[in-house]
Amino acid sequence: MNRQQIDAAKALLGYFHGKVADQGKKDAERERAANAAGGRFSPMDAPKPVQGLLC
Repeated sequence: MNRQQIDAAKALLGYFHGKVADQGKKDAERERAANAAGGRFSPMDAPKPVQGLLC
């Protein structure tokens, strides 16, 4: 490979292998809220409908 091909390959690397961006404030807050929603204090499931037992 000559020098020009190597430089062209370096220029194309940014398009094929992008950098992983840092999380923004809103994304981090959304992730924290999703983690806090689970666990011991998570909302309870809705009651199951009772059919046929009320006769």
